[in-house]
Amino acid sequence: IVDHCRQRGVAVFKVGQDIRIEDVTPRPDGQTFRVQGRHGTYPLATRLLGRHQAVNAATAVGLAEALMEQGLPVRPEAFPQGAAETFWPGRFERISRCPLIIVDGAHNPESMRILKETVKDHYPDKRVLVVLAVSADKDLRGIAGHLQGLASLIMCAGLLVATAITTCAGEQ
Repeated sequence: IVDHCRQRGVAVFKVGQDIRIEDVTPRPDGQTFRVQGRHGTYPLATRLLGRHQAVNAATAVGLAEALMEQGLPVRPEAFPQGAAETFWPGRFERISRCPLIIVDGAHNPESMRILKETVKDHYPDKRVLVVLAVSADKDLRGIAGHLQGLASLIMCAGLLVATAITTCAGEQ
């Protein structure tokens, strides 16, 4: 990607180098952190859990700053509100506190690795039970490999997926 951009004269900014994340602090309902962009420092809070979500927010800040450089009307003072209001259903979404139930749509080995990391970071002392359903076109071995050392019980479930719409005789 970097070579492709450079060949076309497009600037490349990297999180961790040009854009930094500082002071990541987990909270019961999310996390806080600061993003040091190329044009300012932005204290942010999000209800999305996981270190990767701070990276996603820093990427969004970098993109917004690049758009500002191109003359688009971006308001950096809106960054905290954008981070605070961001919600991604089915991505480490807590649907119950007691008992604690978290839903996540991890569907490949990398997303399962991140899910495992996030569980260990935010709930290190909790007993973990996993209900797992995997489509036939997914890497079951790769996904399941990340469950080792995470779950004390894994329950496998089937998927019910409608692949076609059928009609009753005579209906149009």
